[in-house]
Amino acid sequence: MPSVVPSVVTKDADEATQTLEDLGFVVKLGEPLEVAWNDPLNGVVAQQTPAAGATAEFGATITIRIGQAATEDEAPNVLGDNETTARTKIENAGFIFAKGPDISLGISDPNNGKAMEQAPPPNTVIAIGSTMTIRFGKSATPAIVPDLVSNPSCMTEANATAAITAAGLVSSKGANVSLPFGDPCNGKVVDQSPDPLTAVAPGSTVTYQLGVADPGVTLTSGTVLGKTLATVQGTYPTLTWVANAPTAQCHDPAGDGTKIGAINPTVGSTVASNATITYWIAANNAALTLCTAPPTLGS
Repeated sequence: MPSVVPSVVTKDADEATQTLEDLGFVVKLGEPLEVAWNDPLNGVVAQQTPAAGATAEFGATITIRIGQAATEDEAPNVLGDNETTARTKIENAGFIFAKGPDISLGISDPNNGKAMEQAPPPNTVIAIGSTMTIRFGKSATPAIVPDLVSNPSCMTEANATAAITAAGLVSSKGANVSLPFGDPCNGKVVDQSPDPLTAVAPGSTVTYQLGVADPGVTLTSGTVLGKTLATVQGTYPTLTWVANAPTAQCHDPAGDGTKIGAINPTVGSTVASNATITYWIAANNAALTLCTAPPTLGS
């Protein structure tokens, strides 16, 4: 008379056999069925044929297979995963997670914190319980380029190199930058690369440039007064010499009307190399302002 085959999956072999034989079935122990290392069916009935719920005649044979945990498996691929995800995958697969030395990366590298190397490689068949060593990428902590040109305004070279070193960076002196005569940043930092407050890798080079102001020209008495315009122009070729207007002469009893008797700025002044100098020609004319009196424009 046919009977419904009961489920004996999850029972041990003895209990399963007893259950089936009590119903008049003949039990056959089949080949072990490989299951995952952590499968709860390891060591108990993992499969039966016919399946539970089928109808079988009295005396029919029921084949049961005992689950047998795998002893090896493929190493999971964790490349690109963060540490938490990689550890979970490895341990869930029956392997031991080990973290290897970090792989140094540049700042803001997209692989920061991600698995970049694994041993054994992905999909390698290894024994359950084996150790998998994973190396993760680690971006360098950025260094911030100090402000050398505006905080405070145009640092001295000594202060600039000290600030660069303190930031964990390397200083390099670039070409000088020309500045106008009298510029307060003469001899100080006026430009830099990279720009202030830029985030860069530690050990990066910061190039600074010093300003060099026009040294100017000093007007000396012996080279100007009592000299012809042509002579003075030859002595100071970078200056522009302009006769005073409307009166281009000053009074000097010894003046002959051909030589310079006064200038503005006055003798002894230091002026920009491209400055314009106003001059008066000395003439023996008492109606004119004395050449020795401080001349004023328009007199």
